[in-house]
Amino acid sequence: MQARFFCCQGKRLNEDIMGEKDKKRDPMPPPDTTPEEIGEFWDTHSLADYLDETHEVEFQVNLESRLKHIQNVAKSKRIKEK
Repeated sequence: MQARFFCCQGKRLNEDIMGEKDKKRDPMPPPDTTPEEIGEFWDTHSLADYLDETHEVEFQVNLESRLKHIQNVAKSKRIKEK
């Protein structure tokens, strides 16, 4: 299965999104930011304010392997309950 998402790339693609050219906002977290710090940033910010800093990405998703993992976990839980 293919999925498409928008990913922040850290530089502006379009300075004039929806006529808000000079809107003041906090800078995006730098590339060396920890996952925890990134989470804290997005807890208090909206992606809608940063759409001009995103680009489309494509990647493959293997749902079958995830389904097998879930089935194995459920099976091992049933065995433990017996």
